[in-house]
Amino acid sequence: MLDMQCSVKGTASISALTEYPDSEAAKAWREHFQNLFKIKHYQILFSSENILLVVFATDVVLRNSP
Repeated sequence: MLDMQCSVKGTASISALTEYPDSEAAKAWREHFQNLFKIKHYQILFSSENILLVVFATDVVLRNSP
């Protein structure tokens, strides 16, 4: 949809949901929608299945389990 490369760098924790607050991809989505939505960038790595799930979402709050 958007012609871009993901610029997020860092160490992804295995099987842990990670938020990227300074994501250029999320910023591009916000600009695309003229800041109508507050889009956030998340990812989770499932190494046993060799799957990286990347999510762009709005109205999400991450909390630790009780």
